[in-house]
Amino acid sequence: MARTNTFDTGSEGAAVTATTTANDGSASATPIGAGTMVYRGASAVRGAKGVRANAADGATFQLPFSETAAASMSFMVAFVVDSANYPTAGQAIIRARNSSANTCKITYSATGVMAVQDGGSSVLKNFNGNTALPNGKYWVCGQVTTGTTTTNGKIEVQVYRDSDLALVDSVSRTDVNTGTTNQQTFQIGKTESAGVATLDFDELYMRNAATPVAYTPSATPPTVILTGADYRVIDATGSMAATSYSIAQTNGTAFTPIPAGTGRWEVARDTAGDRTYTVTGTGSGSSTASYTVPQVQTVAAAPVQRLRRVNGTWQ
Repeated sequence: MARTNTFDTGSEGAAVTATTTANDGSASATPIGAGTMVYRGASAVRGAKGVRANAADGATFQLPFSETAAASMSFMVAFVVDSANYPTAGQAIIRARNSSANTCKITYSATGVMAVQDGGSSVLKNFNGNTALPNGKYWVCGQVTTGTTTTNGKIEVQVYRDSDLALVDSVSRTDVNTGTTNQQTFQIGKTESAGVATLDFDELYMRNAATPVAYTPSATPPTVILTGADYRVIDATGSMAATSYSIAQTNGTAFTPIPAGTGRWEVARDTAGDRTYTVTGTGSGSSTASYTVPQVQTVAAAPVQRLRRVNGTWQ
């Protein structure tokens, strides 16, 4: 199951709490540490609002999302780069963790350089040629897979520019320290204590599973696409203005959609045929939309042809 949050329904300037995160996503999350995280329209990358995290020097403040531990974690979060708000000291602003330690960190320096570190804090890559990303909105997507040793874990991270959804930079390594314990928790915020930081985030998605999948941002509905052979995401929020949504299956082998945020559901693909669902939105009027989750295409094995030899010739 995915953990998601749109950060859209909180009041401007209101604190992020377990209650408000539950309103905006598939699960609640409780902020940890000494600082603030508030809803803010100017922090939005999609929808009405994003969140701004602040913590003083020597303090940390983060929002953690946890799921049942599994060998791999996939994540995506939107982040706003603003040169006026670089941290005063390097920060780990995005972290993946197992039950007791970091497994992957996205860091942000006092000069605006974004980098990737493994669980042992080894730098895997400084993005954008070790220079600051231009001011603007970005998506950070990643996949972290636990190793059997501290030298054969896998980390893949991609950074996309929101304005045109172009890939800015990426890294893929299979020889890194991601721990030997299953992935469990995803954190955003000021996760380390040195320096002062003001950080803007939006649209968080994470999922633990036996194998990772790739989250990719898109401009129009669905807001995100969960790629991979096994799942699709139904996202009705871009096609209808509603305050609440309901979903009903109309065709195919029965499967109960997994909630993945307001107006969003994960649906497993079926090998027997397509699955079709109708989403109804209510609020300022009622509207419906139909979505088809395509069948998984399987390749049939080629028939075995038996040859025989007749008068010296194979037939």
